[in-house]
Amino acid sequence: DKQARVKAVINNPAFPDWFFYYRIQKFLDASYVHTLKVTDYWMGFEWQHHVHGLAWLPNAPNVENLLSSSPDLVKSTKQQIIQYADKIISTINPAVLPDGSNVIDAPPPKVNPHICYKPYS
Repeated sequence: DKQARVKAVINNPAFPDWFFYYRIQKFLDASYVHTLKVTDYWMGFEWQHHVHGLAWLPNAPNVENLLSSSPDLVKSTKQQIIQYADKIISTINPAVLPDGSNVIDAPPPKVNPHICYKPYS
């Protein structure tokens, strides 16, 4: 029950940290390693449970070209980055109807602010 979970968190404050780390590792394994074929990554954990990271992706545009003194190279690199990101990044709002007719008026997804109450199995 909820009270037992709350008490467990209070009595074992390291457990939520471990669980957050565990979920991030599962996400990285599923999305970075298996889907995106990331060759390397770095993660910096912070609290209130969030993480910053960098990922090295195969066949990604060379971002060092953005430092070039050639405006044409910088412009073409920006375009390559946009095209690359468009291929691998997507989002969805589940409130948008399948035909897209309410895309402007669709409410943002709701998130339960009390994630510690969510049952995990």
